[in-house]
Amino acid sequence: MLAGLDGKGVFRAEHRCVWPDGSVHWIEGIGEVVLDPGGEVVGAFGVGADIDERRRAEDERLRLFEIERAARQRSEFL
Repeated sequence: MLAGLDGKGVFRAEHRCVWPDGSVHWIEGIGEVVLDPGGEVVGAFGVGADIDERRRAEDERLRLFEIERAARQRSEFL
């Protein structure tokens, strides 16, 4: 987010959040800096979205990739 403010443009951030029940969730924030006529930052606006499913899919893809990589290393060793 600070990069968006420094660059006076669009920003994006993913946040790992722990709910009171102990469950972990992911929220993505996307926004844009608002400038006055002189080009100074006067605010920002944006939106937050639940990205739990996307993160789960990415984590599963990485897990499967690591399994495949380990299998290849074993087969090359043999």
